[in-house]
Amino acid sequence: MKCGQRLNTVVYGRAYLILHTHEPYTSDCMLYNLTQHTAYLLNFTVPVNPNL
Repeated sequence: MKCGQRLNTVVYGRAYLILHTHEPYTSDCMLYNLTQHTAYLLNFTVPVNPNL
């Protein structure tokens, strides 16, 4: 699964729980997910990088 894929297909609050409690990620994915959550909290939209 690509980084952020689930984040883009599941409601943010639920995705956060799934991403951080059930699925292992590489450091790059963790950074990507952290960026996604931070952007969400700041009400900004971060485009998905298909290369991740």
